[in-house]
Amino acid sequence: MGWIASPIIPRRQWPKVRYAAKKAITEEQYLQIIDREQNPEKLAFYQLLWHLGGSQTDIATLTAEAIDWTNRTVNFPRKKNQQTCAQRFGDECAAVLEKLPKQGLLLPSIARLGEGDRASYFTLRCKTLGISGVSLHSLRYSWAEQAAAVGMPERFAMLALGHKSRAVGSEHREGTISHDGVCPSETFGRDSLRWRLLTRLNRRRIYVDAGAAAQ
Repeated sequence: MGWIASPIIPRRQWPKVRYAAKKAITEEQYLQIIDREQNPEKLAFYQLLWHLGGSQTDIATLTAEAIDWTNRTVNFPRKKNQQTCAQRFGDECAAVLEKLPKQGLLLPSIARLGEGDRASYFTLRCKTLGISGVSLHSLRYSWAEQAAAVGMPERFAMLALGHKSRAVGSEHREGTISHDGVCPSETFGRDSLRWRLLTRLNRRRIYVDAGAAAQ
C-alpha cells in the first residue's frame, strides 16, 4: 500500500549484535575504593560484592537470616530468576558479615536506594580516585575472572553469577584474566597463599568453597 517508508528486514538479516568488552575491577582499584570509602555501609556493600559475586540488588537486599554460620554460606534467591544460590565465604568475608546487623537487612540504607542511585554513588567514588570505565557490575566480572583463574568449570561459574551470564562466558572462552593467584570469596594477592576451590552443583544450588594454606 506504500505506507511503510522502508522495507521490513527479516530478523535473520539483522546485523549481528556486538557487545562492548566487559571491564573488571582490578585488585588495585578495589583496594583503592575500599580504602577511600568512609561510609561503613557502602564499604560493606562493595566488599560483599567483591567476595560473593552477586548482583547489586541481590547483595543490597541480603538479610541476616540468609547467613548460615555453621556451614559458612550465604543463601539467597536471585532476584533475576529466583534461583536459590548458596555462596560459601571465607575469613575475610566473615569479618565483614560479623560487623553487620544480626537480624533483618544487612544493609538497610543501601537496600532503600534504587539501582541507579547505588550505581551513581559508586561512579562518583571511582571518579574521585581517577578510576574510569568501570561500574558496580564490574565487580561481578572481577568475580568471574577469579573463578576462571582458579579453574572453576564455566557451567558452575555461570550458574553462580546468573544463568547465561556473559560476564563468565567471555572470561573462560577468551581467557582475559588480569589477576594472578585469585580465588572467589577471598581477597587475593596480598600474601603467598595456596588456594583450593571445591565446587558442587546440587539441585540448582551452587556451593563455592574457598580455602587457603600459607606456603
